[in-house]
Amino acid sequence: MTVLVGVVLCWILLLKRTRSLGHPAGPVLVFLVVEMAVGTIGGHVFNRLIPMIFGMQSAELTGLTVIGSAVSTIGFGAWYLPRVLGIAARSFFDAAAFTMPLSILIGRFGCLLNGCCFGTFCPPWVAASPLAAFAIRAGSYAPQSYAGGFLRATPAGTLLWNLPFLFMLHELAVLLVAETLYRNRKLWRLPPGSVLAAAVAHETGGRFFLEFLRWDEAVAGTAFNPWQLAVLALFLAAVAALCWSFARIKR
Repeated sequence: MTVLVGVVLCWILLLKRTRSLGHPAGPVLVFLVVEMAVGTIGGHVFNRLIPMIFGMQSAELTGLTVIGSAVSTIGFGAWYLPRVLGIAARSFFDAAAFTMPLSILIGRFGCLLNGCCFGTFCPPWVAASPLAAFAIRAGSYAPQSYAGGFLRATPAGTLLWNLPFLFMLHELAVLLVAETLYRNRKLWRLPPGSVLAAAVAHETGGRFFLEFLRWDEAVAGTAFNPWQLAVLALFLAAVAALCWSFARIKR
């Protein structure tokens, strides 16, 4: 439900922005509806594909992943926008860059309520420090939730990192960066596509480090969980795209 709320809000804001750029609202709305279907399918596919790639048969395979949704929607948009709507994909993606962190921010609130992703135990000293604001007690999760079932033998007062809340704070930072870059793109002479690339780099780079706080199974022989390795690959791809965009200007 929270994901749906986030999507609808992003649609409203994006349609308003694209209309000011001269793009017709009707065809863009059709594109967004199709994109939602593509993102949903891509999210579920990647949610199964990523653990399989790393041999993680015991990994949690339910739900919808941000990684798959982002990859599938960007890929589909890059094909659809210029061929069907005659719109430059990179410029459109820059205008839409804010929708990624905003929709994820709202969706992570659902993760917090659902207890589907949760953090590791906090060190004992966290309870008496300001960092306790970023923690949650094990007893806060409903017994029927995934976290509640996993932590059923854990004392209710035990502190865990509030991973969804940390993700939400991270998305807020990504949103501020994406909007600042977009609103100053002409002043700073940013090449088309650089706003989205910077937003994806910020998104994936920050998530890579936050994933160390997730309670998840590590890929054999490493200290990383499968989602962490996936976002690392996306981070490198986003940085490469950013460098390519600025290299084209210099030529």
